[in-house]
Amino acid sequence: MRHRTHHLGALALTIAVLTSLSLNGCGLAGTSSNVNNRAQTSVFQLKSGWQLPKAAAATYVGLPRCPQATAICADQKAVDQIRLANKAGDDAIDAAEKTVRTTADQDTAQAAINAAQSAIAAAEKILTDYGITWSS
Repeated sequence: MRHRTHHLGALALTIAVLTSLSLNGCGLAGTSSNVNNRAQTSVFQLKSGWQLPKAAAATYVGLPRCPQATAICADQKAVDQIRLANKAGDDAIDAAEKTVRTTADQDTAQAAINAAQSAIAAAEKILTDYGITWSS
């Protein structure tokens, strides 16, 4: 099985600009008085920072599958693991976002943020293990 490093260069820059533009237009809607602003900010930063690794993963997943492809290709096992990792990261961020919006308890909010950080770190490790890189 072949694993190749995929540097995203101009694509990463384009995605970074588009992500920045889209995130600048979005606020944390539905904010209630019982929500810790610092926790919301932490989740927003996690969500924002997760966009480039997800875009790098999507680029890899979109490649033709090995061994049929003669040039750059994506290993199906890697694609399957990346998809699971991306879902875990997305689910953890969604859960953290919901938690910080609905709880006044700082410990509960921090636990949700920590879980999201761990899920994202695990997903990013899977990406780097397969040679998928991105830059922020």
